[in-house]
Amino acid sequence: MLLFLILVIAAIWDYLYRKIPNWLICIGLIIGWISSPYSIFERVLSLFILFIIGMFGLMGLGDIKLWMVMAMFLGFIKSCYVIGLAALLLILHQFIKNWKNTMNILTISLKDFWLTKKIRIFDQISYAFSPYILISFVVLQVINRAC
Repeated sequence: MLLFLILVIAAIWDYLYRKIPNWLICIGLIIGWISSPYSIFERVLSLFILFIIGMFGLMGLGDIKLWMVMAMFLGFIKSCYVIGLAALLLILHQFIKNWKNTMNILTISLKDFWLTKKIRIFDQISYAFSPYILISFVVLQVINRAC
């Protein structure tokens, strides 16, 4: 419930200001760290892996920090499911909104990766990603409860 509240605040703030407030991340990390059922090793490893991902610049740092909060509450693997579904939702939304540009970017990215084995970094348009994180979290919670 607390993670849901953090994600709702982050989604609203990110949508309005394109930033996730550090005070929210700090509260989430502290409470998540204290209440986490996962081992200290797993928590530290999660934070380290996400820090490394953040250094590659593939996501905004606010989104990475929000992912760190989720990893404290859900564990690293489940938080990866949330982020993966959120990324798919973003791609699907952009595909529906502007399918030609999205197909062009996906085609170029896949060709580059296939030929050079490197990930091409595009100039990122500022998307509020945390609303997609919130939606994917809710969807996965509903699916988890249904099974």
